[in-house]
Amino acid sequence: MEEPTGRWYSCGPGGPSEDLPADVRQELLRRKEERGERRGPLLARVDVYVWENGEADPQVSFPPTAVLSVEDRDRIADVVRIARDALADWR
Repeated sequence: MEEPTGRWYSCGPGGPSEDLPADVRQELLRRKEERGERRGPLLARVDVYVWENGEADPQVSFPPTAVLSVEDRDRIADVVRIARDALADWR
């Protein structure tokens, strides 16, 4: 059996594990920082629960780090549009 040529590392909410080799941990932290800079701040969270009978329950929430709040109605509509477009491209 051949040895794998690459490895997968994932991070939990606290970031990469302290148990990872230092160079791997630093690379993961660097990528996380780059991704954060590219994305900008979190606006809101959009979830859609879907049931077998075709019903769907969309929800928009505002985690503590979110820039928007329930009072930003016009911007929330934009966030929902972005989520809809992202779901349309999901595969």
